Amino acid sequence: MSKKPDQSDSSHSQTPNQGRAYQRAKTLMSAVLQSPKKLLVLVGQVQTKAGKLANDKFAELMEPLATSYRLVRAYAQGHYKDISMESLGLMVAALIYFVMPIDSLPDFIAIFGLTDDAAILAWTFQRLKQELERFRLWESNHESAEPPNHDSQESDQSHQ
Repeated sequence: MSKKPDQSDSSHSQTPNQGRAYQRAKTLMSAVLQSPKKLLVLVGQVQTKAGKLANDKFAELMEPLATSYRLVRAYAQGHYKDISMESLGLMVAALIYFVMPIDSLPDFIAIFGLTDDAAILAWTFQRLKQELERFRLWESNHESAEPPNHDSQESDQSHQ
């Protein structure tokens, strides 16, 4: 079941940064959306970069960021489809922007390089607040219906 965006909300098309880097992320988004494999690669890249951000300044973004990549993973694996393509595209574009090495403020410029990433993510998470909440609800209902998976824990222990 796909949700249609609210046509009366004109702020949906206005991002905090309409620069070249965000436009590039939006262009890449189309190709990534067409490939579950590319979506899963993106999820891995986001997880890796997010894992390096143990900074209090980004703490409030970590939970919606984790929810976003879990949603994209579930979508890519065919488990979750209750999101409009417009909303999914917006989320994927923001995640691509987040992992891009060169954006409006390159990340190597210490903490300032992540400021534009944080702005894009915060804006996107605010726009998609209901989508993220709907996914969390689906996820909690889905987890309670499935038995725990002990295979991954056992395989982790066997590699130690």
